[in-house]
Amino acid sequence: LHLAVKRNQDALVEVLLKYGAHSDGTDRSGCTPICLAARNGREKTVALLLGRGADLKTPDLEGRTPLAWAARGKYKSVVVQLLQAGGDPNAPDQKGRTPLSWAVANNDFEAAQILLEHGANPD
Repeated sequence: LHLAVKRNQDALVEVLLKYGAHSDGTDRSGCTPICLAARNGREKTVALLLGRGADLKTPDLEGRTPLAWAARGKYKSVVVQLLQAGGDPNAPDQKGRTPLSWAVANNDFEAAQILLEHGANPD
């Protein structure tokens, strides 16, 4: 499943999920399929995985959640998707960086505003 997500093969992702692929398995970096999809701004893949109950709270080995990756990559539409699905705008990684921290660091005013509107702590 990870390879299909990495290669942006949504049809294959759909088939693998249909036949029981585990949507929350992790790779060597601790990244789940939804983490990979968010990290690469893949809205459709994120939607497919959310539809199969992918866990938004599972961080990678550095503590980054899918929402943090989407904010870091400036993928505003994926940020919105993940927030609407229950992503935590205040989840810190191992260095204390939150999705809002990533948006601010990348000068992404729109993503920062979206995160603040969804309860991100500005401090």
